[in-house]
Amino acid sequence: MNPLWQFSLEYYRRPGVETECLSWQERLGADVNVLLMCLWCATRGRQLDCAALGSLESETPVGRWRREVIGPLRAVRRSSRAFTQGGEPERAAETDVEMHGDGLYRSLLEVELKAERIEQEMLWRWVRELPAVACGPERRTLRQLAHVNLRAYAECLAETDWGVTNIDLLLDALEPGA
Repeated sequence: MNPLWQFSLEYYRRPGVETECLSWQERLGADVNVLLMCLWCATRGRQLDCAALGSLESETPVGRWRREVIGPLRAVRRSSRAFTQGGEPERAAETDVEMHGDGLYRSLLEVELKAERIEQEMLWRWVRELPAVACGPERRTLRQLAHVNLRAYAECLAETDWGVTNIDLLLDALEPGA
């Protein structure tokens, strides 16, 4: 099993992490898998920069996979949820959606998660091929390195307002015993 996927499964279950990752996705347009990869890289002593992270979207199969597979799957899943929550019971077709839509939603979510696992495999391979980034003469703690990686990712997202994130929650969750 790829170590990025193992890290992601364990880390994402920690208190508050899922909510904060989804907040980055909704508010900043972040890819949760890339966010998790940035944190995982920090646990491996690996510093990332905006140039490398920016190339993910434009120069690798990862960006295309996200745009052409994960994005459309997510849109269909969300649309199916809207139908199941907003149908009018007196209409037969909408009643069918209400009765069967939740199962469809769960199936779509399962397929989306499988697609995200494939993305994580692609990200793991991408990281292994990256040249090392010079960290400077000082030795950084895990928290500092994770902060540097998250800042680089936020810069790629053209995000400068850190007030909309709870970066400390993500950093605290990296600590042993979190």
